[in-house]
Amino acid sequence: MRTGVSIVVDMICYKRRYGKGIAMRNNVVKLPQTIRIRERRRFERYYRRVLRFGAFFSLAALCFGFGEVEAFSQAYDSSNPSVYASTAPKTRPASDSVSARERKDSQNIKETSSPDSVSSQSRSDVLVLDRAPSPNSSSRDVRQASAYAQTSKPRDNSSLYLSKDSMRTNATRKRQTLQTKEPSSAYSEQVQESHAETLEEATRIALAESRTQRALALKNGASRSTVEAARSLRKPKVTNATSYVGMLNQPATVSDLDLSNVAAGVAAADPSLAPVISQLPTQYQIETPLCDRNFVTTVTAVSLPIYLGGRINALTREAEAMAQATQAGMDVGEQAVKFQVSEAYFLVLRTRQLRQVAVEAVQTAEEHYSDSERMFDVGLLTRNVVLAAQVALSETRQTELKVANAQQLAEAAYNRLLWRPLDAPVVIADVELGAPLGDLETLTSQAVQTRGELQVLSAESRALQEQVRVARADVLPQVAVVGAYSYFENSHLRDNSNATAAVGLTWTPIDGGTSRARQNAARQNAMAVARVRDEAESGIRLQVRQAWLAEQEARERVEVARVAVEQAEENLRVVTRGFQEGAVNHTETLDAATMRTAAKSNYTNACYDAILATQRLRYAVGIL
Repeated sequence: MRTGVSIVVDMICYKRRYGKGIAMRNNVVKLPQTIRIRERRRFERYYRRVLRFGAFFSLAALCFGFGEVEAFSQAYDSSNPSVYASTAPKTRPASDSVSARERKDSQNIKETSSPDSVSSQSRSDVLVLDRAPSPNSSSRDVRQASAYAQTSKPRDNSSLYLSKDSMRTNATRKRQTLQTKEPSSAYSEQVQESHAETLEEATRIALAESRTQRALALKNGASRSTVEAARSLRKPKVTNATSYVGMLNQPATVSDLDLSNVAAGVAAADPSLAPVISQLPTQYQIETPLCDRNFVTTVTAVSLPIYLGGRINALTREAEAMAQATQAGMDVGEQAVKFQVSEAYFLVLRTRQLRQVAVEAVQTAEEHYSDSERMFDVGLLTRNVVLAAQVALSETRQTELKVANAQQLAEAAYNRLLWRPLDAPVVIADVELGAPLGDLETLTSQAVQTRGELQVLSAESRALQEQVRVARADVLPQVAVVGAYSYFENSHLRDNSNATAAVGLTWTPIDGGTSRARQNAARQNAMAVARVRDEAESGIRLQVRQAWLAEQEARERVEVARVAVEQAEENLRVVTRGFQEGAVNHTETLDAATMRTAAKSNYTNACYDAILATQRLRYAVGIL
């Protein structure tokens, strides 16, 4: 913490020795060029040692609190007040300032220090560090180290030691820091002003944000569109075909014309014309165009199915059955999301309660350690009892850290289900154990009627049965009415447009066995799905029975665990009083504390096991 002041002192020392200033820019010391190489290296070694010294103080302040390090800093400053008075500026630097929170922590540590621990020669309330001068240190360094040694408190084996009050204060600060971890997302600002989130609200948010449910909703919309497509097959269809035709050669007909008989008849009637007629050709070839070289044609037709062998009705019922299966699958996904949210919700509550139990265990271990140390000071206990209390305290703190980590993981899993940042704060309301759902037979019958898995299989079986009817329609007669209007652009025709009407019949009585094979395949698939449904129904009945029995067991465990907690509390109270009076050894005290922690943990687990068992039973019935 005093690194900056130490650097200033060292620079002043070298300024007096060499009579020249030392420049410092961007935290890098620049020596004058006139200083010899040996002195430069010596100064650099000492400068690095000062930096390490200051870095160690900063790390100690972060790990053990600012009270002990502040005491050491004051002792270090008092070793040479004249130097600091002459070199320190009028305003205190920002790097040397202590925040209000750090000063308050330091005062709390000083106030809670035990007088017995201060007077003891085997331990110290302040952080003790060896600062022996190195072989390269100057005489001024030796004098500063001697002054600090005179102001320091006695220590044993030059070790680092903290009093029990400081250890307790630091552990409390770490727990508060872990509990009040500030999230990095903007979501925290919205949660700070909101109320505790209930299970119903969390479920509603999870269903709205679930990508799986959104995908199932899209599939449900696609199935409804398929139903509309099947129903539209019975409606009239209007089609139009228009084309523009351009040909390289114009199509035409060629015919031969023979006029020899006509010429002979004319010559016979008027012989004077015979010489002239004999000179005329009597054979001609006539070419008649059929259409224009480039033309436009269009045909608009309207068709209406009259009878298609039951194909339309079968396709419609099949599409409706598949839509029902998709809707039931969406309900199954919704039940699964609700149960996942319930598990994550109760896991957060469970880990929070277990962490509270772990914190109480740490407090009990700290109290036992304080009693053991006080009794050791007066000679009532041996040193091994104090060491055993320290080991028990360390174990309880490790358990608390594990439970705290489990709580953070549970909150992250809860936030993931709600599609929130994993480090978002979780503010949820506790849930009490409700009344039982009902008797086993009623719940089993209700599950068979409401479970979405059975509805999906039933709908798929119906859809496959309709496929049998669709395949049978291939070999049945199909009747349709068709009306058309055509236009043919042709200058050689009298009328370019025309209207027609027709009734069409299509029948394929023999298709080589294709229709029969398709019918058999669809029929067997429907029977297979029906068998799977029977198996699923049997499994659901067993699932309901298991969930019902688990709920009954969990509810009975709650009462037993509650009585055990009361007995463990009374046992710990009696054993602790006996230990303080010297009538009970420390092993029985540690065992009593362990039993109290185990009893509270069992009670917490039993309560949330019962609540979760009720939710699991509701999920098995399909009414979550």
